Amino acid sequence: MCKIGSVLLIIVFLSTFSRAAVQDALLPTTELSKEAQSFLTPLKSGQETQQRRRKGAVVRDHISEFIVRQLEAMPSISQGQLQTQLQRVLCSRALDDCDECNRPPYVFAFDYGPKTIRRQVVVAYLLDLGFMGPGGTLTVVENYLWVNGQAKRTAGAGSEFDGYIGNFQQVVWHPDTDEYWLLAWGTLTGSSGRGLSGRAAVYRVGVDAVKTVWFAPVLLNVTAQRNAVGWEVNYADKDRLYGNDPHPSVLDIYRFDYTQRTYSRVVRYRY
Repeated sequence: MCKIGSVLLIIVFLSTFSRAAVQDALLPTTELSKEAQSFLTPLKSGQETQQRRRKGAVVRDHISEFIVRQLEAMPSISQGQLQTQLQRVLCSRALDDCDECNRPPYVFAFDYGPKTIRRQVVVAYLLDLGFMGPGGTLTVVENYLWVNGQAKRTAGAGSEFDGYIGNFQQVVWHPDTDEYWLLAWGTLTGSSGRGLSGRAAVYRVGVDAVKTVWFAPVLLNVTAQRNAVGWEVNYADKDRLYGNDPHPSVLDIYRFDYTQRTYSRVVRYRY
């Protein structure tokens, strides 16, 4: 019985130590969160918008540096754990933002295994600069590479969605070329009226670059989602919407060819 008790104590100790080691590998977020949420104070004047954008670029770089350090401190960090870390940085609990239905930070990555020596991690998020309209948010789409203990940011983009409430979904992943295709869409912050200004895009996110491979810069009342063949976009036809047509909506469906890495529109349905 004493031997059994000793074994159980050892197991409990090792289990506790293991949990503590994992917790220790998760970096503190408090100070970076203060930086990211410093924009929540009201603007003093219209001229402050450019100052906030410059400061936002600095904070974005600090967040990128944090992601690099976090990957190096805990290479086995899961997609969910890294997303939670970014939520702690970017999301204000007081405003209850950044939930699953409201512009969360997005992380796209596959699990770490015992023989892993290389990981690709893609991150997409909004940095709220505290004002509405063009430039009121800073949108980040970045690729990170971890190889044998060293991590770095290799590519980034996203300015096309600055000022928009961006949403992201993975369309496809090509493991042979370290390439994600991400569907993005969103509405301009502060939009109102019958037709809300929005846009949609598909990003090709690779180790070498982040590029838009499809872009619709002006879409009213836009929503989009991945589907079984590629992606689909719902929006309102401007002339029909403001002409009081009873059927102003449009559904476009795009098929993605996984092998050829090409796409084509296969459906346009008006309703």
